[in-house]
Amino acid sequence: MFPDQSDVVNLLKITEEDLEMEERVSKIMEDQSGKSDKEYLDFIVNYQKGRAPGIQRPRKPKNEFCFFEMKEDEAEKLITILKKSEDLRLYFVKIGGLSMIKDSIDHNTLGLASIKLLLSDEKVREEF
Repeated sequence: MFPDQSDVVNLLKITEEDLEMEERVSKIMEDQSGKSDKEYLDFIVNYQKGRAPGIQRPRKPKNEFCFFEMKEDEAEKLITILKKSEDLRLYFVKIGGLSMIKDSIDHNTLGLASIKLLLSDEKVREEF
């Protein structure tokens, strides 16, 4: 391939778009630290589903619920919030959180602890 070929130009454009997207995603995630527990659960599910403002989700099949890799600090905060109350766990499952975590395993295994915590709750298992 030569620099003037259309394939190279397209590849460079895609790479630049990916870098811009990663920068915007990082800024959005940093701004979410002061939110309440429920707001954070809403945010993390919507973000992973590609519904956060200013985020264009990647093209993936319709049955996927998680478009971005879950980071370690996000996974830890999620576990901390889910441990607080059964109501928060049930709410998280109702808004599609369990599906999101299940799909996040395609990116990394940080969501496994959250799945274990959710499935250890009998009411959550019944709801799911």
